[in-house]
Amino acid sequence: MNLFDALKRLNELLPERIWEVRSIGGKVYWQVSAGLDTYSGADDRTAALAMLEYALREEIEARGWGWIVQVSDSQGTYDGFVSIPYAYCFNAYGDSPAHALALALIEALETDHRG
Repeated sequence: MNLFDALKRLNELLPERIWEVRSIGGKVYWQVSAGLDTYSGADDRTAALAMLEYALREEIEARGWGWIVQVSDSQGTYDGFVSIPYAYCFNAYGDSPAHALALALIEALETDHRG
């Protein structure tokens, strides 16, 4: 799942955290809530991806879940992990730390919603 599709799914699962996800001219744009602020982002800006990652970490921690992001190989892909204590651990690979964490969070949320 690419970043755009991941953000669209997170918008469905977490509309209070991520919204206004759109793709224009091959670039992905979004709005995200992190801390007490709202941020606009685009996938071609490192600072925007870092703020997206921060918002995802904040969402995970607010649920009492754990997370880890690490470089998975020398080609610059990342591995994101989300763990629900005493239940599951989810991991996913992405092109950025935010992308990997978004994919792992989607799996965790979809599993948690199913009970």
